[in-house]
Amino acid sequence: MSGANFMCKNTHGMYYARFIIPKSLLQHFDNKKEVRRSLQTDSRKLAIKRARVYRVEFEKIVDDLMSKSDNTSERAKKIIDELLADKTKLQAEAEEKFVDGMFNKSVSKEVDEDHTRIDFITFYDELGRLVTIDTGDDNKDLELYHLMKPKETKQDRTTRHKRAEEIHQAQLRAISAPAALTATPAKLINPKTLSEYFVDYVKYQTTEGVKDGWTATTTSKKIGILRPFLLVCDKPAALFDWDSAKEYIKIAHVIPKSFFSNGQIAKRFNKLGLTVSMLLDDNIDTSSYETRTPSSIGGDIKIARAFLNWIKTEERVKELGDAIEAFDHATRRISSESNRRAFNPDELKALFQDDNSGRENYVKGFNSFRGIDANFKYWLPLLGLYTGAALSELCQLHLSDIRKHKAFDDSEHWIIDFNVNPDDGDSRFKNDYRPRLIPIHKVLIDLRFTDYINDQLQKGEKELFPTARRNVGKYGPESFGPQSQWWGEYSSNAGVISKDVVFHSFKHSLSTKLLNMRCDRDIVAAFCGHSIATMASKVYRTGGHRDADIGPLVEWIDKIDYGLVHHPFKLVK
Repeated sequence: MSGANFMCKNTHGMYYARFIIPKSLLQHFDNKKEVRRSLQTDSRKLAIKRARVYRVEFEKIVDDLMSKSDNTSERAKKIIDELLADKTKLQAEAEEKFVDGMFNKSVSKEVDEDHTRIDFITFYDELGRLVTIDTGDDNKDLELYHLMKPKETKQDRTTRHKRAEEIHQAQLRAISAPAALTATPAKLINPKTLSEYFVDYVKYQTTEGVKDGWTATTTSKKIGILRPFLLVCDKPAALFDWDSAKEYIKIAHVIPKSFFSNGQIAKRFNKLGLTVSMLLDDNIDTSSYETRTPSSIGGDIKIARAFLNWIKTEERVKELGDAIEAFDHATRRISSESNRRAFNPDELKALFQDDNSGRENYVKGFNSFRGIDANFKYWLPLLGLYTGAALSELCQLHLSDIRKHKAFDDSEHWIIDFNVNPDDGDSRFKNDYRPRLIPIHKVLIDLRFTDYINDQLQKGEKELFPTARRNVGKYGPESFGPQSQWWGEYSSNAGVISKDVVFHSFKHSLSTKLLNMRCDRDIVAAFCGHSIATMASKVYRTGGHRDADIGPLVEWIDKIDYGLVHHPFKLVK
């Protein structure tokens, strides 16, 4: 404990040494809780030096009193009297000025040889100025003091004593209070904002060689979600608390589909004058806007949560703990179950077998229209049905991705290699497990799919569907807008109007069919491109997806039978 903790001040600013009596010794000091001794200075620096000397002496006294029990009260009184009378303990290093207008010299603090008194007097005059008298003659000092000391009225004295007692009691309460309750200096808040950390975060995730870092595709997707987050939530990271997180969660639930574009409010909403705060206003009708799916809402919150967690762990901004907890609580309450389902048999017949009410179908044939090739219209749904691949995955295939591949038993099979293409240098799939080999079903071979591949190669094409064009900055179903729109129109014209089935339902149809045939779940995962966490994964993924044994997949793919009669490709006449 420092000397400063053994001090207090009176109303004139003079420091006193203060010693708290241990409870076990109170009875020996007439139940007084403390002993005080004037340090005769208003200089904190000097007072601390003097208080330290008294502190050492007082601790010795307490140790001595508590180690012996005989005549404790008498010894306590004697020792304390000696302590307070021993003025040789006061050090005389500090310099104080005489500021009464007549003198301007350093105060010399001489000590008499009899060690009984100090040859200076310090006090405050009527103007509140500190005055020190030190002529070298004690008697003369005393005479000057009586001439110069302030004239104190009875009321002044009463007020001074009252104020001194209030300060004394307040100091006692502060000293006796538990350490955990004492005031601590306010901690400075780190002013670095979320947007400033965002720059570091992107750099961290895109640094070459970082494990689980972002690909170019992932980077665009993450940035596309985090920019709107920063647009409405940017503030010093250390101030992003529970309430801030709850506010963003509300926003994530109410913003319409495609409300943000490139980190800003989309043009069509901007023209309407619609703002984020307006979306939170119950008096404004937003029912006409298409709402987002729970998975989209949960995905946004999870991406924002990952960003905050990076700041918390990598940058040591521990204040974000509450906000992260709020995000975790919100995502747990969002249902991860999707209403999406597999196509039922009647829907599959309407899409692939029957002559439905549409102007083109598998019976009538297809025609190139609005920049969408007839071959695309014919092969895309069939590939979806027998591979379970997403529309965006199929639209990005290259002709070189369709080839023959050897199984471990040296048998060769036509496969589709969903992979990272060397030409684009970027993953075309949403996670590390999407790259995979899918054997081509015998139905597609019988429909002459490989002939279509050869025809395209002879034309000098490189892509499976050359007319498929990707929308820049879009991913998933929206990445190929016109193609996705065509599929929506085709399925509706065929009479498949349920909102629970989309192109992605082909994946559900494939996996459901395999599971109903009691196919091993690891093989189902290999078809769907999901993570395989069991020991059996080594059979299918040894050395990476291109070195996997496709034998078991070939065996199961050809067992899939939807009970459909498929029609060969033809053009609408």
